[in-house]
Amino acid sequence: MALLDKQQNKGQANDIFIYVATAVLVALVLLFGYKAIMALSKTGEQASALSFKNSLQNAIDRNSPFGREAVQDFSVPPEFTRICFIDTEKYCVSAPCSQDPNLASGAGVLIADAVAANSREAAEAGTVENIFLLRENKAPEGFVADPLTVGGGFECIPLKGKLSLRFIGKGETTQVEAAGE
Repeated sequence: MALLDKQQNKGQANDIFIYVATAVLVALVLLFGYKAIMALSKTGEQASALSFKNSLQNAIDRNSPFGREAVQDFSVPPEFTRICFIDTEKYCVSAPCSQDPNLASGAGVLIADAVAANSREAAEAGTVENIFLLRENKAPEGFVADPLTVGGGFECIPLKGKLSLRFIGKGETTQVEAAGE
């Protein structure tokens, strides 16, 4: 009997080791699976944002011929809450951006700083960020589009997953404005 009890205890110890090893293996699979899913999700969001930027840049470029007018709807990634357009030819040229009441707080300050940091030479070369996408509690994400004009030099439009814009060709630039609902 004593021999049988020792064998059962030894078997139980082996069973415990197998259960612990299995639990650790399952935990590792779940952890790596979660990380892979999150990385894939982030890559999907980046691809969606890049697709939106490219579509917008192409629409601005396509609608620059003088007299051409078009309205286009865009699907916007849900993480973006506002889009801001800046006419780099007339905005922040005569007065510092920091004096504009529209840019006195929040993300506006960061946009003003980004525009002010761009030199006139960069503006003429077309390398100035003139469109900014804003997320909640994050720095604005700026990018360059062909020269554009905006009434008043600066306009922010709230986003709710979609954006409708009117493009008016001015020859060398494209006027951009929110399209009426």
